[in-house]
Amino acid sequence: MTAPDRFATIAAALLVDTDPHADPGARTTRRPEPTSSTAQLLAGLFEDVMWVGGAPLWEAPGRQVDSTEGPGPLGGLASALCATRAERVLVLGDGLPQPSVDLCLALVAWPEADVVAPRAARGGPLFALYRRTPTLDCARRLLADGRSDPAELHDALECEILEAADLACVDPEAAAFAGSRDDGPQRSRSPGATSST
Repeated sequence: MTAPDRFATIAAALLVDTDPHADPGARTTRRPEPTSSTAQLLAGLFEDVMWVGGAPLWEAPGRQVDSTEGPGPLGGLASALCATRAERVLVLGDGLPQPSVDLCLALVAWPEADVVAPRAARGGPLFALYRRTPTLDCARRLLADGRSDPAELHDALECEILEAADLACVDPEAAAFAGSRDDGPQRSRSPGATSST
């Protein structure tokens, strides 16, 4: 795939230091290079790039967003959705492998749903493209109920899932994100397929 001009209606968010069990004293003011290079990659695709929680990403593009919606990764995800007017937001959790441009573009090009994500052995709900309004509403309900597992979003929202074979066609090196059909009850649909509803 060839990267188009940067997307204005899709934002990207890096969740940084949103682990509620992490030691705050262990956090540094300079993020690891892989996170900074991921921010550079995302900035080449999306006009609005955010990093949520934790210390600023020095020498990385984007803007810092405080995690004000709640604790943990789900609170960080909700904070990112709240901080942008973009219709959809690509979310990437801290510590995940850097996705390729082709993989990011595949999520954008896939048939739209509330959630578009690889069926992931790594990343799960923390590497996905989310539709802003329904996801934010759902995340806020979960947080209000004292639930902080972002995987519950996939149970409550309409999902489009890229299977391992889809990932291999998009990017042979995307195996780091690939899981199996046994990793969850999510359904999948090939690009261009129409819903039966």
